[in-house]
Amino acid sequence: MKPWVIFLVLSWGFVLSLVSWAYWRLLSDQGQKHFDPDGVGPAAPAVPARAVGKKGRKGGKGRT
Repeated sequence: MKPWVIFLVLSWGFVLSLVSWAYWRLLSDQGQKHFDPDGVGPAAPAVPARAVGKKGRKGGKGRT
């Protein structure tokens, strides 16, 4: 096998494993930890907004 093929396979293996690890890190958190990089934000994540009722706003058919 040629050396450039071995290098290519090892390089892509490293890149794909790094991407997989990063996504696993991000998705395994499930919002349990609050990330505040600058230290000036709130102590907890914001409360998600409540959805508007099924009929939407009064007097309108939605966004135009």
